[in-house]
Amino acid sequence: MVDVYGSRASWGEGAVSSLPSRILKKRTEEKKRAGKPHVLIVEDSDLVTSALRILFEETGRRVTIAHSVREGIAAGRKDPPGLLLLDLGV
Repeated sequence: MVDVYGSRASWGEGAVSSLPSRILKKRTEEKKRAGKPHVLIVEDSDLVTSALRILFEETGRRVTIAHSVREGIAAGRKDPPGLLLLDLGV
């Protein structure tokens, strides 16, 4: 029996399921983020965001689209980007 993050787990079947789900979720999100550079695009034009998404995803980047400054700030706080493309007219 092992004490992991405040939960008791024994080796064998079901050991992982006894870990708190928030910790497992956090680890999964961290692994996803670690693999690919992140690009945040703040743009109100669907045509522009579609083209940019295709361009960046084909080169192996993760893309987040925000259609307003408010959405962009929230997205950037949740998952800080390595590159931010911002339409100054938004």
